[in-house]
Amino acid sequence: MPQKGLKPFLHKNGKKLVAVLVIAAILVVLLMPKGQKKAVNAETAYTQVTPENRDITNVYSESGVLNAANSYTVKATVKGDVLTADFEVGDVVEKGAVLYTIDSSDVVSGVEKAELNLGQAQRSYDDAVDAQYIRTDIAGTVASFKVRVGDVVNAGQEVATIRDDTTLLLELEFPAADAANFAVGQSAEVLLDSTFEAITGSVQSVSGADTLSSGNLLVRTVTIAVRNTGNLTASQAATATINGVSALSSARFSYQREQSVTAQNSGTVSALCVKEGAQVSADTALLQLSGNNLTKQVLNASDNLRSAELSVEDTQKQVDNYTITAPISGTIISKDVKVGDTVGTSTATADTMCVIYDMSYLEMTLNVDELDILNIKEGQKATITADAVSGQTFEGVVTSISKAGTTRTPLPSTSTRWATCCPA
Repeated sequence: MPQKGLKPFLHKNGKKLVAVLVIAAILVVLLMPKGQKKAVNAETAYTQVTPENRDITNVYSESGVLNAANSYTVKATVKGDVLTADFEVGDVVEKGAVLYTIDSSDVVSGVEKAELNLGQAQRSYDDAVDAQYIRTDIAGTVASFKVRVGDVVNAGQEVATIRDDTTLLLELEFPAADAANFAVGQSAEVLLDSTFEAITGSVQSVSGADTLSSGNLLVRTVTIAVRNTGNLTASQAATATINGVSALSSARFSYQREQSVTAQNSGTVSALCVKEGAQVSADTALLQLSGNNLTKQVLNASDNLRSAELSVEDTQKQVDNYTITAPISGTIISKDVKVGDTVGTSTATADTMCVIYDMSYLEMTLNVDELDILNIKEGQKATITADAVSGQTFEGVVTSISKAGTTRTPLPSTSTRWATCCPA
């Protein structure tokens, strides 16, 4: 460009040239490699290793207090003097072992009274139930029933006849001088009037006084027992000879025992318990009665019986409370009551007698953050160290995780229980 034309050109385009130069300078700075700005101070170091599979372990650590698996404070619930306390602090006791016995003389009489009342209530109930039945007092054959099912009977009414016909009796008059020499059990020959059949009997009794017969003779009455083989009845007559002496006349047989059974209570016959002609023993129920009064008597007696049973149970429990046993197995930690002490004097609270700890295993409760609790499961093992036992580790297991969380600052947490087993 000619020199003379440069000035007019600069004057005309000077501002544009300055702007272009500034932009070019900025581009040069931005595009210049960083290495050219300054020298490198140090080279980067690398370590070469062989690739392999490894486990990533996530360890959660927290501190807590170790507590006994279970503990129990034994307290007195009764009042009295301590008679025995055969244990000391540090002893290991089993569940159910007797720890204390307390004088229970004050409540023993109450138990005896309750048992007496129970016995009376039981008898009353048995009588009320038995009042529904009509029984025989003797053994024998049911000769007849005077009532049928559905009949209404009143107290004192005859309902059945029972006869003991296994042995029949024959009462005969003998001359007094001869009868005085007869002995009980002596053999007698009995002759039936109708068939003249001779059977054997025995003297059962001889009257002690002489009487005057219708023929003005002195006589004594002799009772002869004859075993019934099945063909004798009270309608038959017979005479007898004893030691060659004959009776003055014949007489009819009578039953050894016979009972007209009567009702002791009123009611409706609901059932016949046996049939006519049946052989029954003494106290056998012949028929059953029913009625509102009989039912009420049974219900009332049943209620009284149950009340007496509960009374006995309550008083017996009171006596049992005077023997104090270990509620759990464990170690005696403290003994606050000894033989001769009186317990139960305070009405406000029960007296503490001793404390038992179950040290078979220990437990600790930890508060775990909600972000970590998801990684902890029941049954998961844990390693535990104790400040009191340095240099040893113990193996534990997660026994429970609380379902409820608690809000704490800064974050909520969930309680986790760990059980300590033994040294690892």
